[in-house]
Amino acid sequence: MAKGMRTKKGNVTAKARSKSGSKGGKYPIFDQKSCMSAVKLRHHGKGISAGAVLAKAARWANAHNNSA
Repeated sequence: MAKGMRTKKGNVTAKARSKSGSKGGKYPIFDQKSCMSAVKLRHHGKGISAGAVLAKAARWANAHNNSA
């Protein structure tokens, strides 16, 4: 897990949103859990397409040799 990207409760920090999020800090992807969450919630965002979220998740998974 990326250090400093989650709180003790497991929530995503503001630092993680600004560093790894898409437009406006939406859908931060920095570990497998955040990647899966972004994919599951991709249709809930305004101002960002589901395709953009899926493309970002695919790039993260390929870069980290993760097919899940």
